[in-house]
Amino acid sequence: YLPKLNFVDTIKINGDNSKSATSVFITFNEDSSSNFLYQDGEYYHYRDLCIDTDNNTPVKFSNVIVQFIHGNIISDETLATSENHGTGLLFSGGKAQNIKWTRKKDSQIKIADPNGDPISLLSGPTWWIFINKDCSVAYD
Repeated sequence: YLPKLNFVDTIKINGDNSKSATSVFITFNEDSSSNFLYQDGEYYHYRDLCIDTDNNTPVKFSNVIVQFIHGNIISDETLATSENHGTGLLFSGGKAQNIKWTRKKDSQIKIADPNGDPISLLSGPTWWIFINKDCSVAYD
């Protein structure tokens, strides 16, 4: 159900819809959280510092997408029956951008900016997080 995305080498985020985002903190519950720090053009994933065991380097991403949903995703079936629209955040290039998403039953998710225009992501790995609307996301 993940969308086909457009990847670009440079990203232009509308200044009215973006804020600085060099530190991203996501709290799932009182026992679980995830952090991303933007350094040298990429977001490094911290739960301590995550290391890719294949090449012994820090895990890093060009983009982080946070998609707010109702309930929890346990399986593809749960995703297939989840609500058909909502909001989220895109962290890319050291900036945060509000996004909205829609999905018709048994189709791909569509991600757009608040004006309804499709978004592009920076070329490179993307960390996609589906979280309950009761979780918290803070960034600066």
